[in-house]
Amino acid sequence: MRMILAVVASVCLARAACAEEPSALPAADALLRDVRDRLPREELRIAGDLEVRGRKGVVIGRMNVEALIALGGDQPRARYTVRDALGGEIEELTVSRPAQGGAPQLAYRRGDPPAPAAAPGIHEAIGNSDLTWADLALAFLDWEGGRTVGRETYKGQECFLVDLPPPAEAASDGPGRPYARMRLWIHEALRMVAKLEAYDAEERLVRRMEIKALRRVNGRWMIKDMEVEGFPAVHKTRFRVRDVGGEFTYDGDGDD
Repeated sequence: MRMILAVVASVCLARAACAEEPSALPAADALLRDVRDRLPREELRIAGDLEVRGRKGVVIGRMNVEALIALGGDQPRARYTVRDALGGEIEELTVSRPAQGGAPQLAYRRGDPPAPAAAPGIHEAIGNSDLTWADLALAFLDWEGGRTVGRETYKGQECFLVDLPPPAEAASDGPGRPYARMRLWIHEALRMVAKLEAYDAEERLVRRMEIKALRRVNGRWMIKDMEVEGFPAVHKTRFRVRDVGGEFTYDGDGDD
């Protein structure tokens, strides 16, 4: 009888431990703060290539992106310049976040030579690609009120799963692309975003962003290569960082 009671007690304790596991996970806001804190704080100049491929893998568009960024710290700022394959400037967006918080401030120029113009929505796509300005600026790292819902192994690495409700101004990802929830896979050891998926109100997948490779600068990891795709799938966009300049020490690359 004692043996039976001991077994029953063990099962109950095991079930209780499982039930308590979600509360033992790190809070979503704290996780996102960890990710922000590990972004490079010094100003860096980044040059990258944006390539859009159709369903059959045929290249249907190429652009170059230059960025002057300082995304870490309390007042992240960045300027993104998009050029065509021949080097002609298409558009430029400057994004800064006020020290007191709130929506990001945008300044936009268009054309060659560039002239001031009405700023696009930060969640609008760049050209005919799947990449948005918010993707480049990692704007979702400022969203609050999320939940850490579990752990999952992604490409051999342990990740926390974080569900985020988008703020009101981010309730659509470009024209006709509403979504109600975003899920992040956050690398448990590196505190880097490894994957992102967005879903609409009916829980249908709207878009996916995957980090294919990382680069470490001054001991901090940053994105080197990422792929973005919208659903229903029309094309797929790859963004590769070609060069990083500034006051930095290049420590090496790594896959997520």
